[in-house]
Amino acid sequence: MPTDFRKIPWGDVELQRRIYVARPNFDQVCSPGGRRSTRIGQSAKIEGRSFIVVNYQGDSAENEWKRDVRMYMDNRHENILQIYGVVRGSGVYAAIFHGTDFLAFSDFLGLFSPMLTVYVKSCATQTARSQSGRRFGNTFIQHSHICRCCGGNFTLLVHRSTERLCIDLTMQQYTTTNSPMHNLQFRGEVSPMNVISSLDTTSIVVATLSFRDYHFICSTELNKWHDVVLSCASTIYIGGVYCANAKNNFVNPVAIASQFPPKRKIIWDDYWRSSVDGELLETKEGWTRFSSSELLFCMPKLWFNMVAGPSAWVSRANHIFSRLGVKSNLSNYVHVQRLEFTVHLKPNTNTYSLPPEGFLFLCPIKDFRASPILFKMPQCPVYWSLEASGANQLSADQASELGFPTICIQTEIRGRSWNDNVCIGLREFHRAKGFDPESQDVARYLGDPLYRLCSDVEQPSIKGASVDLRSEDRC
Repeated sequence: MPTDFRKIPWGDVELQRRIYVARPNFDQVCSPGGRRSTRIGQSAKIEGRSFIVVNYQGDSAENEWKRDVRMYMDNRHENILQIYGVVRGSGVYAAIFHGTDFLAFSDFLGLFSPMLTVYVKSCATQTARSQSGRRFGNTFIQHSHICRCCGGNFTLLVHRSTERLCIDLTMQQYTTTNSPMHNLQFRGEVSPMNVISSLDTTSIVVATLSFRDYHFICSTELNKWHDVVLSCASTIYIGGVYCANAKNNFVNPVAIASQFPPKRKIIWDDYWRSSVDGELLETKEGWTRFSSSELLFCMPKLWFNMVAGPSAWVSRANHIFSRLGVKSNLSNYVHVQRLEFTVHLKPNTNTYSLPPEGFLFLCPIKDFRASPILFKMPQCPVYWSLEASGANQLSADQASELGFPTICIQTEIRGRSWNDNVCIGLREFHRAKGFDPESQDVARYLGDPLYRLCSDVEQPSIKGASVDLRSEDRC
């Protein structure tokens, strides 16, 4: 029992409004040392003073209560929730924190206009940056172009009356949402948080944030990530923008824009990645061979990744949307930063025995690339053969009859989208800086690559437009 804090009788605590209920998720319950208790936060009064009371319930409530109290004892700081006292007795385990007038940072952002939201983000970063290099117990808040507080395992709050940032060290352990401060960068000086509420014009925002600062915060902190599975016949632009219905899991996305010419470097594998090493065949012009006995529990993968972030697209988004006449539902547009081809081997339903001795051949990496930014599945990306040389290619029917696993190739893209408010804020910011938001003048001013509609660009031809796999064999 900690002696540094008051021990409050449970009868002295007048519980009031419930603030949140934090239940552990499945992964935390199943992982060793993971959360198993439910944590209930409520406002309360003790002898006429206002506090936050966090009550622990469940089989492991006592142990997790002790662990959390110890963590707050080791991390006393003005920007971290501070314990006033504890409650322990008759199966009750609770921690009592100073103050009740807190608001989740995500809700706090909703109080501002789209452009001011970015400014508030930058102010939050400046607050964390001011603690650079200081150690508080087991918590190290550092800034090296990237501010990370407590390893990202925290929840950010705002004190309503003072607009002071405050960290709850334990709430994030119950949730799977990203911290608003995670990976946030800043390259300039901003006003303190307590002046935000007095801002009634955009002049301070425009004078404080450069194009690079504003675009960076929008592109990395106000986005949503998506993983989209495509058909094998899809043509993919790395760095391109695709449109589909976000509410329908982005089924059948359509390419609408890309960089022309591309100026961003693309990293791509020079080999197929898997849990077992394939053999690169010099005599077969870059093909990779796997033995059938080695492939029972592995999935060869190939990925292409754009090095730079999505800032170039964010600053040009309003130009493309104006060309398309689009003004709403902008979260349906995804900027692609990663492409992955995965070979899945499904059990052969015709036989329950192990596959015969044979070999799986995967095509050269270069066969996927049609242009510097354009990728597509080649005509023959993978096949089975009984011969080590791969001379005699087995058809899908022949391989199935012999007992080989069924080949299934999945094409998946990973990218980010932005909602209507982000684009509204960008439009206001560009106009306030003296640029036409529906043109690409900002891109030219910054020396960034331009974006064009895919319909304006001649599509390169790709040898072997069809894939030699049956439709039922595609993921």
